[in-house]
Amino acid sequence: MKPFSRIWSLFALCACLWTLSAEGAVEKRGVWPSGEVVSLSLSDVPRSEAVRRLAEEAGFSLVQEGLGQEPVSVSVRGEPAEKVLVMLLGDRDYVVERDGSLVSVRAVTPSVQSAAKPVATPTEPDEDLFVPERGHVGPDQVVRDVFVLGSVLIEGTVTGSVLVIGGEARFAKGARVREDVIALRGTLDIEESVEIGEVTVLLGTLKRGDGPARSCLACGGEEKKEEPWPELFETLFGNLLGTVIGWLVGAVLLALVPHRVEILRAEMERRPLRNMGLGLLGGLGLLVTVATLVLTLIGIPLAVALLFGSVVIGYLGSCVLPLAIGRHLLRERTESPYVQLAAGCALLFCILSIPVLGDLLSFLGALLVLGALLRTQGAHTSPSREKGEQEDP
Repeated sequence: MKPFSRIWSLFALCACLWTLSAEGAVEKRGVWPSGEVVSLSLSDVPRSEAVRRLAEEAGFSLVQEGLGQEPVSVSVRGEPAEKVLVMLLGDRDYVVERDGSLVSVRAVTPSVQSAAKPVATPTEPDEDLFVPERGHVGPDQVVRDVFVLGSVLIEGTVTGSVLVIGGEARFAKGARVREDVIALRGTLDIEESVEIGEVTVLLGTLKRGDGPARSCLACGGEEKKEEPWPELFETLFGNLLGTVIGWLVGAVLLALVPHRVEILRAEMERRPLRNMGLGLLGGLGLLVTVATLVLTLIGIPLAVALLFGSVVIGYLGSCVLPLAIGRHLLRERTESPYVQLAAGCALLFCILSIPVLGDLLSFLGALLVLGALLRTQGAHTSPSREKGEQEDP
């Protein structure tokens, strides 16, 4: 999937323009004296009633028209009455007039509002389209990226992405969007037979085909159904690549620090259950330590360094685990640690490729490695001495 090279670079600009356009939806006329403050607390009351309560609190004589009955909630203390009124009116277009203590609030009718708004449409092939109010991409038109603050109807082809901020985008039958569609506090209406990339809606509404519209806190569109075989082969290839890298890293450790590798391997074989328990406690302690450092703010660099170092050391230690497995399997057939390491890696590849079971065993193996690393810190026992030690009960 192609990244948003241009669309994300203009995201902040679109958000600012959207905010400015939302504030500009209320046209104020007349003189509004400063120093008029109100305290008001309402919960889920109709918008017209909330404006009436505000007028009573501020001492206005109110005339209102077309405010609607949408429920609103407000809780302010000592705020300017003019500012509270603008916030209560929401994102529709209003004209607010004041003559002394007489205030008139009138909603702009959609017919007059739509007639005054120009329609943004592409003038050249493969150009970006910015839609501040209304827009249209015809069936035979091609655009690159589309930025929507108002409403747009797309019937043609979008070679890039579509970003909707607080507006509405409708994709008619036959429309094509080669990349992704993102809506932030916006509405997406996608009809049947629309070719589209990944769909993401944050705090908005999504409607697909004949299905019902659904409110989204953070949701995506319908995921494309993929064949199971490509996913299986991708998993197997990833496990095979990890196995090969694990063998190479283990071979390097055997060549550079054979004594330390032998100590760690012997500890894994002698006390596997104890090391798993110790690894669980050690992992929880690491998480608590990192969380504590992050909360102190000044300890964030130390937390990052600690977490990074733990991951690296843990990965190096996990490359010794196949050696312990291979030695247990081939102890009587070969003494070559490299052959034993290869046998252990091959067995781990087979185990990790099993769904669910592979993930569970991988988690237990990580605990075993972490516990063995913690237990062998500072150990300098020679391999010959370890062979003569008796196993702990």
